[in-house]
Amino acid sequence: MTRILGRLQLFTENTITTVIPFFESPSWKTLLRIGRLWAIVLLSNMAGTLLSALFMTSSCFASPEITSFLLSTAHHIMTPTPLENIFKGIPAGMLIAAVVWMIPMSRGFSFFTIFTFTYFIAIGGFAHVVVGSGEAAYAVLMGDSSVYDYFFRFLIPTGLGNIIGGTGIFTLLVSAQVKVERK
Repeated sequence: MTRILGRLQLFTENTITTVIPFFESPSWKTLLRIGRLWAIVLLSNMAGTLLSALFMTSSCFASPEITSFLLSTAHHIMTPTPLENIFKGIPAGMLIAAVVWMIPMSRGFSFFTIFTFTYFIAIGGFAHVVVGSGEAAYAVLMGDSSVYDYFFRFLIPTGLGNIIGGTGIFTLLVSAQVKVERK
């Protein structure tokens, strides 16, 4: 949430405005540029979540109660199958993409807008590649999951779901609206 409020980039947050031109005039050059942008943003976000997970493993931070709670949360993130994570990622991608479009209209209520949408992700049990990556990395660092599970059970399937929901579906809707407004 602070990344959005601070105008920093989340993986599924920056995708819509870069993909609309690709939908209008597809080319390999544009696709490669989108891929480079996504790689930079995603790797930066993953580095941040890894640092957060490392911090949470510190004995200075984590009492036994906190460690137990964090492991429970991490276990919750790592138990769905890859296919379940794809399907859980679609609505999360759509909701985070919607936040980007709602922020300019929310004016002084940006915090509440972001809180509401992220709350929907939480109560829906949806999966977001960046939001859940801290918990997934924590599970790996604590020995509760493997690096293989991190990538092939969580990261890649959830990222795919987020791309389908946040970039695919939401961008198609926005692209149709932009085309109507240009006529």
